[in-house]
Amino acid sequence: MVTPSCQSRGHGGGQTGLKAALCPLLLLQLAAGLPREVCAALPAVNALSRTQAVRSQALGGAGVALGYDPSLVWLNPASAARVERSSVILSGARGYFDDVTGEAVGAFPVFGAVLSAAAVYDDGGAATVIASDYTERRVHARQDMLLCVGLAVPLTAGLTGGVSAKRLRSTLAEEFVTTAMAFDAGVQAGVSSRVKVGASVQNIGSGVKYLEDRVGLPAVARAGVAYAVRATGTGEDADYLIVLSDLEYPFGENVLGWNVGAEYRFRGILALRVGGQLGTMYQLGHLSAGLGLLGGPRDKDRSFGLDYSIRFLTGGFGVPQMISVTWSF
Repeated sequence: MVTPSCQSRGHGGGQTGLKAALCPLLLLQLAAGLPREVCAALPAVNALSRTQAVRSQALGGAGVALGYDPSLVWLNPASAARVERSSVILSGARGYFDDVTGEAVGAFPVFGAVLSAAAVYDDGGAATVIASDYTERRVHARQDMLLCVGLAVPLTAGLTGGVSAKRLRSTLAEEFVTTAMAFDAGVQAGVSSRVKVGASVQNIGSGVKYLEDRVGLPAVARAGVAYAVRATGTGEDADYLIVLSDLEYPFGENVLGWNVGAEYRFRGILALRVGGQLGTMYQLGHLSAGLGLLGGPRDKDRSFGLDYSIRFLTGGFGVPQMISVTWSF
């Protein structure tokens, strides 16, 4: 049996090293000298906290008030409520430590509601583990499989709501396996023709358990506003500027994150995005950007889209990037 360990600054062996192996970023926190009881209080870093849409990453993590976009169900399950066509979204991402994520999202309007289903595979990268006889070997630090089903409905003319259920299966060091259920709920409301607000709670559940340690899920509450203004043109050929501001509060952590973003949509064909994260914990990079190609003839029943995002940072880490392809039919 393998006992993962961390040898940074005197921290090693047992459950402390096991908790650090949940994500390479926690290894950095141990190396910074955090005591064991602090590390034990940290929520698990897994696919529940890492999964997001390409569009929201480019917008600095903001987007809880954006609607008509099934990819944003990871921020707010109400975001797909007024989608009129079925969509399939395939995306991939590479993170700070050569960790990779792949996901598929489908949204399907039915009987006035929108059903969504998603699957995510998240590989946390490689790590070296030390067995009880002090031999070393390289393993996958963390491998997660996340399944999600959701329902979004219009509640009134200007109000939508949504709920989703997620099942996580997480494998640590290719040996320790745990599962968990988590639930999300959200609402969105149009305040005026230009202003929309939204709120959601995510990852409500009982936590995950490795060996004797139970680690809380990365539960978070979000609230945000979106302001859209027409820049030039009329109708489908108009240009729009959307400005976003979100607040996020991770349960159990004494911090309030602030995410801001802006998106310029050019004639319904091209979207340019930029965003930033202020006061958010565990983020190595706080500025991001991206673009979206909203291609496809608008007078036909099928269209394709392409989205890309990048997060900027320094310090020798990898540069997180995401890309997705959307097919609406």
